[in-house]
Amino acid sequence: MKTKIILLTLILLTAVLVAGCTQVPAKEQELPETTEPVDEPIDEVQVEPEPIMGTDCVVDTDCDDDDYCTTEACLSGECVNTLITGCISKKNLEPYLVAVNLGDDEWIELYSEQYRVDFWTIQNQNGTVFYEFPDTFTINNKLRIYTENGFATTTEWYLFEKDFWNEGDTVYLKNVDGEVISEMKG
Repeated sequence: MKTKIILLTLILLTAVLVAGCTQVPAKEQELPETTEPVDEPIDEVQVEPEPIMGTDCVVDTDCDDDDYCTTEACLSGECVNTLITGCISKKNLEPYLVAVNLGDDEWIELYSEQYRVDFWTIQNQNGTVFYEFPDTFTINNKLRIYTENGFATTTEWYLFEKDFWNEGDTVYLKNVDGEVISEMKG
């Protein structure tokens, strides 16, 4: 009899444990019925496709080089920027000699737009330096440099060096590395 009581106790204990582990499913919530389908437009998000690995571009705008003197095109995943004939890029326009007058009224005229000319020089054909630009100097627009005396402005400078040039001399504008950027015979 003792065995029956122990066995019965074990069965009851198991039944209590099993009953505590089972969950009763929650009552399903009823959804309201709709009489009309909802046709609200879905806002589409315009996302530009990412370039595929091994390519430079997917669309032409990926090739924008911020130069208004080029056309941008994406051809087979490669950027092609083509220079527009006759267009002078303000972004990369190096200074150049516009005119020189090496006669009685000696002057040299340069032009550029926002181009730094730190330590660039103006020289004659013998390598004699007429002028060296200071550190952090930017040419923006026309700049005329006179050899004689006068009152300097932002576009006209006077160096008090009368008769530096000879008629027929060649004027050289050289960058900081000594490379000739522009030259003109006077």
